[in-house]
Amino acid sequence: MLYSVESAHALLKRYITSSQGDLLTVWLQIQQAVSTQIQNIKAIAAKERMRTPLRLSRVQYQACFSHITTTALQLADSNYQSAQKPLKPCTGVFKATTGLPCAHKINDIQFARESLYPSDFHPHWHWDRYLDVLEPTLEPLRVVSYSASTLGTTLSTRRIPSGFEALETRERRCGLCNQPGHTRASIRCTVNIRRLQAKFAPHEPLKSTLDPELASQVIPRATVQAILNSASRSTSQSALQSALQSVLDSGSQLIPKATIQRILESHPAPPPEPTPEPELTPDTRPIWPGRIELIYKQYIVEKEAWLTAHPTVRPSNYREKRGLESYSPRWCKEQSRYLPDHRLDLKTETILEGRPHWTTEEIYAWLDYEALQEQEVERQVEAELIAAGGFGQSRERGIQGVYSRVETDFQALKEQYRFVGITVD
Repeated sequence: MLYSVESAHALLKRYITSSQGDLLTVWLQIQQAVSTQIQNIKAIAAKERMRTPLRLSRVQYQACFSHITTTALQLADSNYQSAQKPLKPCTGVFKATTGLPCAHKINDIQFARESLYPSDFHPHWHWDRYLDVLEPTLEPLRVVSYSASTLGTTLSTRRIPSGFEALETRERRCGLCNQPGHTRASIRCTVNIRRLQAKFAPHEPLKSTLDPELASQVIPRATVQAILNSASRSTSQSALQSALQSVLDSGSQLIPKATIQRILESHPAPPPEPTPEPELTPDTRPIWPGRIELIYKQYIVEKEAWLTAHPTVRPSNYREKRGLESYSPRWCKEQSRYLPDHRLDLKTETILEGRPHWTTEEIYAWLDYEALQEQEVERQVEAELIAAGGFGQSRERGIQGVYSRVETDFQALKEQYRFVGITVD
């Protein structure tokens, strides 16, 4: 257990390279570590699936390669090799408890010079076992012994059955559709659903009672009433409404199609009024001060002013003479992952297409700004702790409170400024 903890600790330390990062930086680094580990596991599983174990008989397991995990094949073969020969009568315990073919099954396959099939293994041992997600078992199913039920007593192993035992437990099926989960009197039965649909389906007396040629020349009264209702929604169709109402007042249930066609042609519908396009109000909010473009612009102004006041200093020695921290190229490359994935044109205040390609001096300016922001946050947190009375006296408890506060501050920034964050909204 100790070695597992130490190995996990060493893995995180490879990604968390500094102990002075903020909460977001550490969270992103841990997320990258977990994502990399998941990708490694998938890669190892893909390699194992493509490989063929040399110590296993290709005749016995040929159909199972790339379908059944290597671990399952080795366990089944190890059980067969360790079984005493000649084999005793099969009890089915090994198959029921492990989901693997027993030694008797492998012996019969070997005698017949055939191969095991993936269906001989439980789906738990399949490589594609996660493609079809099974429904979770809400309650453990009782394992009842048939021999005990005949004696009138029920014996139990007092354990929760395995997944394949719960799935293979005999379920009650419907007597009509032969599907599990309901009885023949249930409304969920597909046969009962079809019967109810046929019973309550709307009848069409026009097609069944009239001659097909006559039915193509007349329109039912209900259809004309629907046309009148649609015309009543528009105030400019009063003439069409009166014409259709006169046809309905005749009392006939079947109206000639030519009459309706003549009325509709003599009262064309007015063209729809064009909808005015909504006016887009310009966004007058200021740009977020934390944008690297604004930070670099302020950095250049301060640099030029300082170099003007110190004409003997070369621009290449500015950071050293100014006393600013020097960052290694590796650290700049690692921190560039947290910069925006787009560049902003400050003149037009628009997003430029393509990759931003941040320069080394821009990264220097951003790192200086982040260091000052961290110091400001530390002073603010220290002041809040002093005002609250020390550790444990603040109302904000737990990591959930910290997340909630960070999310609230971020939403407030997005409402106050434009181009907040590292991605395009």
